[in-house]
Amino acid sequence: MKDDGSAFSWGNGAFGGNYGSASSQLTSGVVDIFSSGHAFAALKSDGSLVTWGAGNQGGSLTVPADVTSQASSGVVTVGSNSHVFAAIKTDGSAFTWGEGSYGGSHSEPVTSELTSGIASIINGHVKDGRVLAAMKSDGKALVWGGQTGSHVFNDVKAVTVSTHAAAILFADGTAEAVGSSSHGGDESSVSSQLTDIGAIYSTGYAFAAVKTDGSVVTWGDSGKGGNSDAVAADLACCVQEIFNTRTAFAALKSDGSIVAWGDSAHGGDTSGADVSSGVRLVHGIEYEDDGAFAAVKWDGSVATWGHSSSTAGLPSSLNVGTATSTQTTTSTTTTSQTVTTSSTTTQTRTTQDYMMPPSWPFLVVFLGGAFALLVAGNFIFPGEKK
Repeated sequence: MKDDGSAFSWGNGAFGGNYGSASSQLTSGVVDIFSSGHAFAALKSDGSLVTWGAGNQGGSLTVPADVTSQASSGVVTVGSNSHVFAAIKTDGSAFTWGEGSYGGSHSEPVTSELTSGIASIINGHVKDGRVLAAMKSDGKALVWGGQTGSHVFNDVKAVTVSTHAAAILFADGTAEAVGSSSHGGDESSVSSQLTDIGAIYSTGYAFAAVKTDGSVVTWGDSGKGGNSDAVAADLACCVQEIFNTRTAFAALKSDGSIVAWGDSAHGGDTSGADVSSGVRLVHGIEYEDDGAFAAVKWDGSVATWGHSSSTAGLPSSLNVGTATSTQTTTSTTTTSQTVTTSSTTTQTRTTQDYMMPPSWPFLVVFLGGAFALLVAGNFIFPGEKK
């Protein structure tokens, strides 16, 4: 998107790199661009949408049903998963298009609830995400798509999704899940522990709930983040925030240390990475099914761990600049899986760089991301300059 309001795309033509079918509509007035895993949707200043890419995965406004009229005006924001888009309009209604079984279609009671009061769309995962969710201004949450069925929940604080399941955090601090049990949709094994929950995070296959006392409860696929027994003692307190790849978690603690679990080859094992203290920011990286983490420390050094294809080309020593703060440690992220009713925009999700070749282009993006994290940290948590 350019500053004159025009837009263009490149890459795999079938998945949105070829914008020829939409080119005449992208010459002016574009104010935002959204993506599914295989298509794009551009929001224009007049509230209309322009789509292109894989037709049955969000690139066409006529699949599975024709929503062209709804998309012609009044759109304020758009959410998505791997194959579906969902748009919110100025009147508080929402509509969907894309692969029907991934959430492009919906049934009661969700269908009726989408006609008014929609405050935000909770994005699904870009890679094989088959779930969508929406928060309403009255505290209701809607969940649909894939194996989750069609659900409406009351008195909800937030919703977090894996690829095939959703975890609902209620206003009273309790939680429950729906969807595929192998992707975290069955919380029964830990239900008695799901009280006083402050936030819930996900990989593609599991959930991790941080309680108000800083302890962590996990469930879902045991090898992809659902079983944290090996690090249970480290997760008993003081966890501030959790980050994820597709198959592993990394928790940032108040002492600046990192605790990781899940798929050891893709970020679940920090062996060899200097993350026992001093960590300031964490970023989850994904390339197709491969995953890794990068942590920026207060001294400006960067530590990485996980699959080598996700960190290919990185120099053995990397420093992005130092920062000082009166706080012992803190964190910021742009990858939260949770959205509350106070937001009117869709949440962002873990970076899914799975279409990017693991080489020097990735290094450029990584370094840019690391620098952006540092700048964001300095802005949010300023300290004295040396």
